[in-house]
Amino acid sequence: MKKSYFLLITLCSLLFAVFLWGCGEGPGSPGSEGSEDTGVEVTITNVTHQYLDQDIAWQIDIYPIADCDGKPETVDPELFSDDFAIFDFEGTPLNPNATITPGDLHVETYSVEFFAKDPGSPPIERYDGFQRFTIPADGSITGVQIFIIDADRKIETSNLITAGIYIPQRMPMQYDMKITFNGQNDYGEDFKEEYLTTVEMADYDHCE
Repeated sequence: MKKSYFLLITLCSLLFAVFLWGCGEGPGSPGSEGSEDTGVEVTITNVTHQYLDQDIAWQIDIYPIADCDGKPETVDPELFSDDFAIFDFEGTPLNPNATITPGDLHVETYSVEFFAKDPGSPPIERYDGFQRFTIPADGSITGVQIFIIDADRKIETSNLITAGIYIPQRMPMQYDMKITFNGQNDYGEDFKEEYLTTVEMADYDHCE
């Protein structure tokens, strides 16, 4: 009986250890993968929403206004364009005393996904883009401009609402936006870095 009890306790301990080992994503969590392989932890130090060459809150205009002043004798449409994000990154060696310097990180591709918080909000197609820039293994890079969503997709989104195909429960609509960066370091080791925030979409007036 004692031997069986001892074996049961040992088995439970091993299973618990395996469970703990599997939890988490290692250095650079949450939102990053590959830090243990590359030896570099990436931190996104700042992100801003850029629209019409201005830094604004995460409020995305999806309704273009055809005539700002409403006068029939004039045609002055609202400024309506693509949206961008400006990123700042910092790389930090996991082991600053390592004899071999970790390689720099080279971003090659990225994706932008929008997840509606309201089932009545229209789905937005995922965007996959190419953007090459380097995050130093022990340094920073600032002012990286990333394309987020184009004017055509914004108009498609608002048209689905206007046509009654989708009926949001609230306006502005809220979406969780996930941006995923993928690349390799100098030695060909893969890494991934993610950024997640909540954005709002509605009719925001940008008439001048």
